[in-house]
This record gives sequence, C-alpha cells and structure tokens, in this order.
Amino acid sequence: MRLCALRYAEERLGAEALEAARLCQALHVLQVARRSNELYLQGGDAILEGLALLDRILPHLSAAVEWAGEALTPDPLSRPPS
Repeated sequence: MRLCALRYAEERLGAEALEAARLCQALHVLQVARRSNELYLQGGDAILEGLALLDRILPHLSAAVEWAGEALTPDPLSRPPS
C-alpha cells in the first residue's frame, strides 16, 4: 500500500518534489520525537505524555528512518565503472 502511494505521489509531484516532501516530513517527525524525549526526561506526569506522543508518531518515525537510510545509501548500480 505504502509503495503504491509513493508511486502515485511521484507521478503527481515528480521525483524531486516527492523527495523534498519526504525530507520535510522526516524533519517534522524528528522535531516531534525530540519533544517527546523532552517530556519524558521531565519526569512525573510528563513521562506518560512523552510516551503517548512517541506512540502516535512511531509509524511516521519508522518511515522517516527508512527513507533516510535509502536516501543516504548509495546505489551501487549508479556508480560509474572504475
């Protein structure tokens, strides 16, 4: 399902715009994850608030990490022959 949605988005937006959107999403999710950690570290009732926030964004965080790994891993087939 996710792959189909990404292909559809790429067709509608173009590869460059899709990558820009994915980068914005990844940065946003990272910012929310940092906030979750700040809440957790405050202790007390904020621990549960931080964990609840992390629970809500976890699928998005996983997708952002996966995308970043793909974006940073060079494609061996795209390298010029040596």
